Amino acid sequence: MNVAERIFGVLVAFVAYGCVLVLPNKEYKDYLGGALDIVTKIMTLYFSPDDPEAVTRACGGLGTYGFTAGKDVQNFIWSMGALGLGVRAMKRHPENPRLNHACGQMLGGISLFNFEVSTAAGNEGAIGAVVESMRHFPDDREVQFLGSIIGCFCDLVPHNQVLVNQAGGIEVILQAMRKYYWDAEVQFHTYCAFSNNLYNHDNAVWAMHQGGIELAVQTIKDHPPASQRVREEIMQAFRGWNAHPDTRLRLIQAGAPEGALQSMQDAPEDRNLNDAASALLAELAGKVDATYKAHLVEIGAIKTLLSSLGTFRRLNTQNSQYGGFKSDEIWPIFQHLCAALAVFAKGSSSNQALMEEAGAIQEVSMVMQAKRSDHATFSSCCALLHEFVQLNASAISKFQTAGAPQC
Repeated sequence: MNVAERIFGVLVAFVAYGCVLVLPNKEYKDYLGGALDIVTKIMTLYFSPDDPEAVTRACGGLGTYGFTAGKDVQNFIWSMGALGLGVRAMKRHPENPRLNHACGQMLGGISLFNFEVSTAAGNEGAIGAVVESMRHFPDDREVQFLGSIIGCFCDLVPHNQVLVNQAGGIEVILQAMRKYYWDAEVQFHTYCAFSNNLYNHDNAVWAMHQGGIELAVQTIKDHPPASQRVREEIMQAFRGWNAHPDTRLRLIQAGAPEGALQSMQDAPEDRNLNDAASALLAELAGKVDATYKAHLVEIGAIKTLLSSLGTFRRLNTQNSQYGGFKSDEIWPIFQHLCAALAVFAKGSSSNQALMEEAGAIQEVSMVMQAKRSDHATFSSCCALLHEFVQLNASAISKFQTAGAPQC
């Protein structure tokens, strides 16, 4: 954003301040009051850069807005120059861990699931600043929470994954994982960094050669299901490793698919975990041979997936704001469950019989009824129906009888 745009934003904020004073509608007052609060915090970063306590408070408040208030607010904070100001503050106070943590959180909060801001964050040095903070404060566990901020930068911008590696981020993340192995919060935040960075082949191979896959599988075994969403983020890391043939083989050898199924069975009502694990199984089962796919069925893949489908069809999960997206967009569990079942149903009458016996036709038909306006989920369920019909044309009547809408 250029200087003129930032000045315009400040002027808008002062107009907002006047409106807060005179408008009778509380909703408008709250909205405009939030805009004024944001600009006040930005002004603190502009005009009080040498007051570390003030900067820390300002970054902390802006980060909260970024994580919770949606894309328009993220863009508004960005338009005020927050990225450059946050990076400047971290470089200006390299020995202050609390300030580095707060300003790093702010950089990630306004970037979360926001392509434009994440791209700008990579261009303005935010990734290097966050990695350097983690490297500089290895004994400060809260600074190591910035691992999740590295993930925020990389969800939508593949080039930022390259920048993470160039900054030495893979080594820094693995170091934190090992140093704080029994600290569930640190584990969660650091695996957030791996949840997207491993889709980059160089990152995935480098992390594999450093023992990252075996470390992740062991972490699943040692950390209980309810342990700060650790397993959920490990599932996302597995998906990255699974994307590359050379790291996928090591993933299978280490027992990652078995760990995914066990995690689903251990936490049957954890939507985020079940979504990530079912997505992994859908992607992996489509790339392995028939023998290994049969092994997954033997250890309960189909039964676990169908159980999860029934559970989440009955649960009414809240579709809340998460960065620039809604939670249903980030964890589309029905889409991934149907996709996984379709892969196992493909070309296998025995697998289809197992699914039918377990109630798949009824469950999938009810999901299709509920999600017919959700194109991605409906298409995924239709792909499963198609696999049934490919082997047995009469299957279509069973779905119709169960109430499945026409694909």
